[in-house]
Amino acid sequence: MAKHQVLVGGQWRDADSDAWFQASDPAAGDVLPDHYPVSRWSDCEEALNAAVDAFRVMQTMPREQISLFLEAFADRLEGC
Repeated sequence: MAKHQVLVGGQWRDADSDAWFQASDPAAGDVLPDHYPVSRWSDCEEALNAAVDAFRVMQTMPREQISLFLEAFADRLEGC
């Protein structure tokens, strides 16, 4: 059983909580083996602050660079 971390500001780390949940496969009704963290507000606030920082950086980037990033990101999603 894997216990997953949260990704905040580009860094994987343990959640600020000891609470976990297990997801289930809705088609089969089976409980999946991995455990996922239940984040506290402190995790959410840190993620929101990181998003604001990223937005400020992106405002200074050329549109072409943002476009290339988004295309590469879409390609990776489609490859999943």
